[in-house]
Amino acid sequence: MSRHISGKLFGVALVVILVLAGWLFTPQARAQHNAGLQRAIEAQEKHTPALMGKTGVVGTAASLNHDGGPVVKVYVEKAANFAGLPRQLDGVIVVPEVTGKIRAFGDTTARYRPTPIGVSTGHPAITAGTIGARVTDGTNVYALSNNHVYADENRASLGDNALQPGAYDGGTDPGDAIGTLYDFEPISFGGSSNVMDAAIVITSASLLNSATLPDGYGVPSSETATATPRLRVKKYGRTTSLTSGRVDAVNATVDVGYDTGVARFVGQIVIKPGPFSAGGDSGSLIVTEKGNHPVGLLFAGSTLVTIANPIDAVLNRFNVWIDDGVVTGSIIGTVTDSTTGTALEGAAVSVDTGQSANTDSNGHYTLAGVPVGDRTVTVSATGYVTQQSPAVVTENNDTVVDFALDVESSSGGTGAIKGKVTDAQTGAKLAGVLVETDTGQSATSNPGARYSISDVPEGNRTVTASKAGYVTASQEVSLAAGDTATADFALQPE
Repeated sequence: MSRHISGKLFGVALVVILVLAGWLFTPQARAQHNAGLQRAIEAQEKHTPALMGKTGVVGTAASLNHDGGPVVKVYVEKAANFAGLPRQLDGVIVVPEVTGKIRAFGDTTARYRPTPIGVSTGHPAITAGTIGARVTDGTNVYALSNNHVYADENRASLGDNALQPGAYDGGTDPGDAIGTLYDFEPISFGGSSNVMDAAIVITSASLLNSATLPDGYGVPSSETATATPRLRVKKYGRTTSLTSGRVDAVNATVDVGYDTGVARFVGQIVIKPGPFSAGGDSGSLIVTEKGNHPVGLLFAGSTLVTIANPIDAVLNRFNVWIDDGVVTGSIIGTVTDSTTGTALEGAAVSVDTGQSANTDSNGHYTLAGVPVGDRTVTVSATGYVTQQSPAVVTENNDTVVDFALDVESSSGGTGAIKGKVTDAQTGAKLAGVLVETDTGQSATSNPGARYSISDVPEGNRTVTASKAGYVTASQEVSLAAGDTATADFALQPE
């Protein structure tokens, strides 16, 4: 009998921090919210070890009540476990809540070629889970799901086949293979904390699409969003298809039951209502209701809650980003000193669509995954004048753009300006934002929403951020020679 993840529920402990900032608009309300939440967090974290040792307690969380006051939630398997729980902790009200036990999901369904996301998949030794998304490192294409879906709870080997559909849905090895296991984050069952239950399978764009089936939400955005309580989200998964819900809490600590044993996870996302997911939905990508911005990777739950890994942690672990299906090419080249011809190592190269890279010891750089079309490439290096050059990117081709930089002849000192750019309403990271200084220097935010402008003359500088579909924003920074100033932007949609 093959090993698999059943739809039954195991014990779990949750620790959740509830953040409502997206729905509090005034500075005074935000300050009150932050103070109350911090008080709840402090009480919750202090008493969590003792609470989790009580019979029937499966977790704790920090939250706010309807009046904005701090509360500590205590999650239990059943109402009978309420007995003996404290009414308050360090002056913070305790709110018991029945969640039931939580189990890593796994189940199955039909066969597709090319394969959409959100459908049945899995290692040959498990039943099945869900393909969460197509991701890329700019060169290769991967299917993203859970460790327990593709790596069989650490028991698989790199190079093992991944099936679509999963074995429970009739998938056979090797006839239904869509790729091979490329990397996975091991799950620790020895008491150490885990951050994710995630794995990637190397495949190809001809075998794996970037969109869901027609009854799903379509294509996920390559720009992620941060989970905050009350954020409306949705997912498309193998068992329950398209469902909608809300983030209930964040920063959860979760004890999840697997076939192998119990593993503790930290920094997780809690989503309600219970019918948001079911067995077989493990690996589903959770996105915002508006904009399809990825929020989390679903991996566990009960009949009352769903648990997900924060998507940014997962993408950063594998050094990939969500592939939104945009046709791309690459920009490559060399950066040298215009006078001596010497290769410049460490020069910052970026394109107006958000991709960025640094030159190597030979002055070479590669910008992969650049959407096709007319582009602008910017290069900056300490002690040199920043340059820009147009580039025409074509599908699956390398566009060569070389730079010969002039030495900067500034009588004054210089510094750097850096920061990040997000959507003011959703918190989504914004790539491809043009950030300019009043000295004429500029950079574009990368897929992580960050930018950096070097060699900016010291003094009071005006920094401006602009992107199509958003209101342009400016701010003043004071820059001293040799220092780095930070200018973060939260752009309002038009």
